Amino acid sequence: IINMFKFLWIDCEMSGLDPHNNQLLEIACILTDAKCETLLQGPEIVLHATKEHLDQMDDGNITPQRFGAGSKVHRKQYNSGVAEATIIEFLTSNGVKEGQVIIAGNTIHMDRLFIRKEMPKLNSFLHYRILDVTCLKIVVGIHRP
Repeated sequence: IINMFKFLWIDCEMSGLDPHNNQLLEIACILTDAKCETLLQGPEIVLHATKEHLDQMDDGNITPQRFGAGSKVHRKQYNSGVAEATIIEFLTSNGVKEGQVIIAGNTIHMDRLFIRKEMPKLNSFLHYRILDVTCLKIVVGIHRP
């Protein structure tokens, strides 16, 4: 049954770790088969954020200088709706059907919280299962708190 699924490896950058008060700043993805062989490089999208929002960034999860004043985030016009549509189009144009792709990545559970909030159509398109490699790292002892 696993061979019918594909994995969408997603990496997100957020302005903090609270999905209620922070927002997605960047999202990138790669599509692989069930054996984790890369099929396609997906879109890498930087989302627009206001200076006011970025000034409130949480220092704990990303480098604020990367997204600070004058950064590419201020110059982008992509919003989460455009990013969501772009990723769904990438998947469907490459033959991926709704519910056929499992979201995967490092601490992907946190990324999924933001996707659920800001990209509900993408969240619905994805399979309900996730592959969070952080869990595997913890089990085999290579993740250190």
